[in-house]
Amino acid sequence: MTVHALLIPAHGEPECLRWTEVESPRPGTGEVLIDVHCAGINYPDLLVIRGSYQNLAPLPFSPGKEVAGTISAVGAEASGFVVGDRVLAYVESGGYCERIAVRALDCCPMPRELDFADAIAIGLTFQTAHFALFERARLRAGETVLVTGATG
Repeated sequence: MTVHALLIPAHGEPECLRWTEVESPRPGTGEVLIDVHCAGINYPDLLVIRGSYQNLAPLPFSPGKEVAGTISAVGAEASGFVVGDRVLAYVESGGYCERIAVRALDCCPMPRELDFADAIAIGLTFQTAHFALFERARLRAGETVLVTGATG
């Protein structure tokens, strides 16, 4: 069975991405298979496409570091999820696709009332802001932060 993925044949601008038919992945040990409903598009993805990110898969590959979707298969030794569960998942690459195999450990359950697009909007962006404030800036209780631009 085949599915589609956006692939980077050579690093460049986003226009270099190609909608390509690829073999459908299968979940391995400890993995789940996700039918992707939404994929996040974040600044690190642009760096990946341009070839300037610190972790790059061998060409050609699909960028995309976060997906939201529905589990369609569960591999051996993957616990905590069943077919039909809605999840948000984080990967190093491969998220710009119709279907992806992901370690179950990299998945977060999504409540039924949370829209897939809304889930993507609170994924890596929230983590990046949290990391910047609490790990880098070492923000502590009682301190104040002025955010002058909150869109990128």
